[in-house]
This record gives sequence, structure tokens and C-alpha cells, in this order.
Amino acid sequence: MDQARTIEGRPLQRSRVGIAVAAAAIGLLATANAYYAVIWPWLVLRRAAQFPVPQASDLPRPLRLPPPGELPPLVQPPALPQGEWTDASLNAVQKGDIRVRVLGVRLGRVPLAGSSNPEPSADTKLSIQLRINNVGTRRKIDYLSWGDAERTPTGPLAVLTDSRERTYKPVSPAKGARALGSRPAAALPPGKYVEDFLVFDAPPDEVEYFRLELPAAAFGDAGSLKLHIPWTLVKKGGDA
Repeated sequence: MDQARTIEGRPLQRSRVGIAVAAAAIGLLATANAYYAVIWPWLVLRRAAQFPVPQASDLPRPLRLPPPGELPPLVQPPALPQGEWTDASLNAVQKGDIRVRVLGVRLGRVPLAGSSNPEPSADTKLSIQLRINNVGTRRKIDYLSWGDAERTPTGPLAVLTDSRERTYKPVSPAKGARALGSRPAAALPPGKYVEDFLVFDAPPDEVEYFRLELPAAAFGDAGSLKLHIPWTLVKKGGDA
């Protein structure tokens, strides 16, 4: 009979050695965990002590914008005309039953009325196309053109001023001729509109904007309609 005892077919002595090694490893792991549980907080506190505590003076200050009136010129929004001026690029202007909208502004030669094949003017002009609408429901309104420079007597004519305070009056695109699409007068029943062209001499240089003032006497009312026309609304070149 063999003297060596066995457990599940393995020598008993070898099993005891394996158990001893496993117990030693577990003990070593438990010792390491206990060591780090004690030493780790101390290491963290020691590391933190190497960095100075930030003071209030070291913290970033909150951003404070100056009042709108004190912004630097580079970020200052462009000044718009003060008063009752309506931006023609955004809205129409109205007084009583008459509503006026700017349909277009062009810097170029102006086609002349009076022939089947209109010839443009020889010189560059600034032309403004308007739509005049009777938005009322009760009465017909008679309209006299704001741009009829050859009318006698002249009557209520438009006044154009640029951002450099230069003033322009309506002109004829050519001697004895009028712009194609313009009309000296019109009768506007309720709900009807008419389009008209106003022609001015071209500005000598580029400007920021124009101010167009239209006397309400042209349709039998008092006061005037005021339109602000940004330079960005002006189209250049070609025939108006």
C-alpha cells in the first residue's frame, strides 16, 4: 500500500504548499490595501499643500460692457436719421389714405418716354420708383407727380437730401422729355395704385443714405411723407 496520501488524485503535500502560497498572496494584498488606505490621504494632502490657495484678487473679473453711448467707434451702430423717417428698405410710409412704397432706386441712364423704342438719357441719373396706393374705401384721390419738374406752376415737388446734407430737386432726364413710367398726374379710386418715377441728378460720390421728403399737398393733404433710403438700396449701372 502506497504511503503517500492523495486528495482527488493529487499528492497531499503539494496541495498544502499551494494553499500556503495562496494564503500568503492574500495576506500581502490585504497588507497593501491597508497601507494605501492609511498613506493615500496623507499623500493627497501633501500634494495639495504644494499649490497656493487662490486669492480673490487672482480670480478673473466679470466682463462688463460699457453703456451703448460709450462703445468704441468700430462697434458703434450706424446712426439713423432722427424723427419720423421710415426706412424704405423695410416699410412703406402712409399719411391719411395714401401709402407710398419705394420699389427701386437706380443710378444709371434713364429710359425716355415718347417712343416705341425708348432711348436712355445721355447722362447718369438717380431714379426712384414709387408706388402710390389709395388704401381708403370711400373717396377718389387726385395725385400730382412729385417729380414733374416741368410742370407750371411747379407745385409740390419731392426734395432729396443725402447724408452729406446736399440737396437735390427733381429734374427732367432730357430737355423736353420725361422718364419712361413717370406720369404728371393720376386719379386714384379706392383700393387702386399708380407707379411713378422721380429723377434726380446723380450724387458726385457714394453716400450713406438719402432722405426723400414728399409733400402731402400732392394728394390734397398737409405735411409730408419722409423716407430714409440706405445706399445699399441703390443699384448701379445699366439703364434705370
